[in-house]
Amino acid sequence: MVVDVEGADWMVVRQLSLDDYRPRLVYLEYAHLSGYEKTACAAHFRNHGYRIYIDQHEAENFLAVRPA
Repeated sequence: MVVDVEGADWMVVRQLSLDDYRPRLVYLEYAHLSGYEKTACAAHFRNHGYRIYIDQHEAENFLAVRPA
């Protein structure tokens, strides 16, 4: 799943029920989020068993991976 909604990424992602719909990968732009949104977004995925990867080199991209 790719989310690219120009700074509203967390508003979209937080509505995603990870209990009902479990995408294997979720990719979004992380750079435009506030500090609170970054923390909340990472916690949202970690709380559902996802591994989080953040690319600091290219526009601070966020990748959540659900282990098999």
